[in-house]
Amino acid sequence: MSLADWARPHFVRTERTAFLLYWVHGAFAPDLEIDARRFRTRGLPAGVSGQVFLHASMRGTPSDPLGGELGEVLRAKAPETFAAAAAAPHAMLIRGELDDPADLGYLRDTIGFIACLLSGGGVAALDVQSLALRSPARWDSEVFAHDAPKASTEVVMLRSADERHPGRAWLHTRGLRKFARPDLSIRNVPPDSAFNAQLVLERAADYLVAGGVFEDGRKVRMSVAPPGLVARMGGDDEDPDFNNRHVEFIWPV
Repeated sequence: MSLADWARPHFVRTERTAFLLYWVHGAFAPDLEIDARRFRTRGLPAGVSGQVFLHASMRGTPSDPLGGELGEVLRAKAPETFAAAAAAPHAMLIRGELDDPADLGYLRDTIGFIACLLSGGGVAALDVQSLALRSPARWDSEVFAHDAPKASTEVVMLRSADERHPGRAWLHTRGLRKFARPDLSIRNVPPDSAFNAQLVLERAADYLVAGGVFEDGRKVRMSVAPPGLVARMGGDDEDPDFNNRHVEFIWPV
């Protein structure tokens, strides 16, 4: 496996930055050694740092990554992993930004670094941006094991009722900021079009992970997309639905 597997074949440079935000819970030795070959990592990339905290000092405070609304979501999705993370003495914050990268070597290095932590005392890895709390076994099988990055594991796809369009669904993503790209939103989706809308979202996410961009006003040309589906830029990094800017599509009536 080489860095060529982590290329971005549709790459167009933008002014955005790739933002990474993870927490790894466990009991970490101060002299943990990184096996670069085993975990295919060169260590954390420039611009990304790791800092260890005593978890007890954060419990019950706004800085606790397992607290608040996010904690309730994580507890419901992965109760056993949540319990292991909550009981762990240490929490390592991995955070940083990089100018829009032409390849995804930075992500491969970070994924491998986290895999190393999980093999050396870590019990859970939290990808804050995609709302995913994984055990070491799940991190290995769902994230680390792949020969190339997959939008399906790095980006979460969410579906709910569309409050702006009664009787219709809203599909959107979280996690594309890791790739210096906006997240995706499709509104006004009728029940009989939900499957196709999901395919549009998945293919659009793959395109952005590979470095592509959507220009404002661009029509989407996919076999599963209806005529008239147009990309519109919106939001900002403080938008709570995405913690990112987003591209919005309105499913034609």
